[in-house]
Amino acid sequence: MERSTGGLVFGPPKSKAGQRTVGIPQAIVQALQEYIATYVQDEPGALMFPGAKGGPLRRSGFNTRIR
Repeated sequence: MERSTGGLVFGPPKSKAGQRTVGIPQAIVQALQEYIATYVQDEPGALMFPGAKGGPLRRSGFNTRIR
């Protein structure tokens, strides 16, 4: 989670509402497995989609790309 002050907080969700199961189409499962095997580090807590320098993606990075 990114705080309004710019700091990042890693940890479990604050409530059960922040943890959910999301279905994905069977058609993309193989591509997703290949992506994980190629790009995601094999360690607990590894980021699925890290930023350019390996850290978490920041909210500000999306704001400049969606205009």
